[in-house]
Amino acid sequence: MISVIICSINKDLAQQVQKNIADTIGVVWESIIIENIQSPKSLTEVYNFGASKAQYDVLLFVHEDVLFKTQHWGKNLLDNFTNDTNLGLIGIAGSKYKSKAP
Repeated sequence: MISVIICSINKDLAQQVQKNIADTIGVVWESIIIENIQSPKSLTEVYNFGASKAQYDVLLFVHEDVLFKTQHWGKNLLDNFTNDTNLGLIGIAGSKYKSKAP
């Protein structure tokens, strides 16, 4: 079971990633979307607040402009923690594509 925490400044993108996760995750999960438009806070503050609301032990912090392409990726993620009891964190940053514009 995975708690997915999303910092949102764009409702359409937040809905898009939420649907994408629902279609691909393959395990029980919850969505915690923190709207960060009215009184913007740092990403760290938003993620910590989201973590305090989570009901599951595995927390996934994801930006709203991400789309998952692998089916059942949630099971793969949970299997990593189950198979390695010393594992406490998995991190992925960046992508294969690097645009010229920031």
